[in-house]
Amino acid sequence: MTHPNSIVAAALAAIILGGCSSPTIGGKKGFATANDELRRRVVELEDQNRLLASQRDELSVKLAEEQRVREGLVTADVLAAIPRCAGIEIDSLSGINPLDPSKPATGLILYVEPFDGERRFVQLVGTVRVEALELSEPAGTVEPRRIAGAALTPPQVRGAYRSGITGTHYEIPLKLPDSESARIRASTLLLRVQFDDAITGTTHEATMMVSPRTR
Repeated sequence: MTHPNSIVAAALAAIILGGCSSPTIGGKKGFATANDELRRRVVELEDQNRLLASQRDELSVKLAEEQRVREGLVTADVLAAIPRCAGIEIDSLSGINPLDPSKPATGLILYVEPFDGERRFVQLVGTVRVEALELSEPAGTVEPRRIAGAALTPPQVRGAYRSGITGTHYEIPLKLPDSESARIRASTLLLRVQFDDAITGTTHEATMMVSPRTR
């Protein structure tokens, strides 16, 4: 396997040589622009290098874990200490996108927060299905109408992970049909999430109402 550092070194050499072969750089301003571009590409390569190294190390850890389990070296108390998803919730910030009520609704966004037995955030491994239903007024007079939905595979679920100043969660956007964008802000919606845990085989569900008064 080619070491990630060798990839960066080769790419940097190509960048430098390519820059040196340029017939002109257009004076000081052109030289500064070329340097900015070079720095940007170096940063991108370093980011790619770190990602490749992390992926390599994760694979190595997974192989070591599998071998230890197979050899019976992972004890019952260790297995009991591994966090498992005990439930999921939909954060109250979920709803129509964009938030500005003066703008047409282009979609919905769901912030899903899974938790373990200690009510702490835990990462998900499995499939997630989400849907948005429009409820009739008054409620119960007509069956809810499905206006949007999505199904995420385990790799897509992992890619939906977000962590920042707004907290840690899974961000799942839903696109609305153009025919719904003008009227959906006045509707009462039911957001629904189902998570099928690929490790334990269990299923967790969560729902949240979004009414015009809460937007």
